[in-house]
Amino acid sequence: MLEVTNLNKTYNTYNSNVHALSNIILTVKKCEFVVVMGESGCGKSTLLNIIAGLLAPTDGTIVYNGDIITGRKKSDLQEYRCRHVGIILQNFSLLNDRTVRQNVELPLRIRKTDKKQRGTLVEKYLEKVGMLDKIDVFPNQLSGGQKQRVAIARALISNPDIILADEPTGALDKANAEQIVKMLREIADSGKMVIMVTHNMDVIKMCDRCITLSDGKMI
Repeated sequence: MLEVTNLNKTYNTYNSNVHALSNIILTVKKCEFVVVMGESGCGKSTLLNIIAGLLAPTDGTIVYNGDIITGRKKSDLQEYRCRHVGIILQNFSLLNDRTVRQNVELPLRIRKTDKKQRGTLVEKYLEKVGMLDKIDVFPNQLSGGQKQRVAIARALISNPDIILADEPTGALDKANAEQIVKMLREIADSGKMVIMVTHNMDVIKMCDRCITLSDGKMI
């Protein structure tokens, strides 16, 4: 279970303090697909980055399976992400000079997984997202929907418990967006926690809960 308690994030500017998040309280369990919506600049991505351990909150806590994540040292947060978090971004974040195979296996290389096992897992997860036939092509040879499928395979390959998706359909047409959301729904149903930031109202019918942020506050 993931627990977010009294989470605040304030940025200090030259003239004033900007409250990106104010007193956020959220609990997410396995098999849940939670969508976070709101206008641009309302704090959605900030919330995901704090849950991922990429950004420190001003105060408040993130607890995962009884372990407090906030306030940990950098190496502990890297270990937390490596073992428990998969991240999917709007711009795919694929390396254009590496093949699909090489992009997907990157998390396993970081974990120093055996080469033979890496190969087996890469093929397994590319097959899951319907991209096994593109294993040796480069990202610039793929459509937007195909790139996002590869990014999902990369996010899943370490078998994380938490999937954080930041506008994963923002660069896709309606048909591809629907396929990606359906895939995230299936990922949640398989036992993962999925938290997705989006502006797409069509996603609501596929999720378990929709949370709206406004000026950093839950409404």
